[in-house]
Amino acid sequence: MRFQLLLGMHVGIAVLLGLPLFSGAMIVADAVFLPDRCYLLPGQLWRRTGRRTGTTEAAAPACGESAFLPPQSAASSRRNTVSAPVRGRRA
Repeated sequence: MRFQLLLGMHVGIAVLLGLPLFSGAMIVADAVFLPDRCYLLPGQLWRRTGRRTGTTEAAAPACGESAFLPPQSAASSRRNTVSAPVRGRRA
């Protein structure tokens, strides 16, 4: 309830007084004073919605693999590793 009240007040300041940057900064600054349960609630809602719709969470990457890159096949990794010629030596 407190968050909705603060958010409504700052959005009102942004719209009615024409101070969107100040209002945005104050929303971020007020978030510091919110209790931990306010930060945990979106994750709980996300997991509950996933269970309700039957979707599962993404699996964690195996040890040593990056979560940001798609898996690479051995053939494509060998093709992309071309050694640069050494200056001053002939092959």
